[in-house]
Amino acid sequence: MPDYKRNEMLKLLHRLLERSNDGLVPWQVVGDHSFGVQTAEARVVISSRDGNDRPPFDLYLYDPSGDELDWLESAWIDGRPSGWNETMQNLYFKAREIARDLENVISGFFESINYGRTVDIEPEPDGPASGATTSSPPA
Repeated sequence: MPDYKRNEMLKLLHRLLERSNDGLVPWQVVGDHSFGVQTAEARVVISSRDGNDRPPFDLYLYDPSGDELDWLESAWIDGRPSGWNETMQNLYFKAREIARDLENVISGFFESINYGRTVDIEPEPDGPASGATTSSPPA
C-alpha cells in the first residue's frame, strides 16, 4: 500500500477510535466478528480476520454502493508489529463493545444479580451452557 493511502487510513483509524471512545460512532454488528458503521458518504467495517476476536484485524472503507475504496490491516514490518496494531485492536474491541451493547448488558447482569433474578443453566454435552429457565428471586 502506498504511504499516502496508508496515511489516510491511519487518520481514519485514529479518528474512529477517538470518536468511538467519545460515544459518537454507532457501531453495528455486520457479521460474527465484524462491526460497521455507515453514513450517506461511506461505510467502514472492522473485522477479526480469523473470526476469533483476536488479531489480525482488518479495517475496510467502502463507498455508498459497497465498492471497496481502501483497507488497512494489522501488520508486521521488519519482524516487528506495526505502530497501528494496538490502535486497530483497541478500535475493534470498542466497536464490539458498542455494537453488542456490552455496557448495558453487563450493567443489567449485575442488577439482576443484586435482586436475585437469576436463571438455571442446563449444561450442553459438548459446549458452554445455554439453555435457561427462570428461577424465583429469594424471599
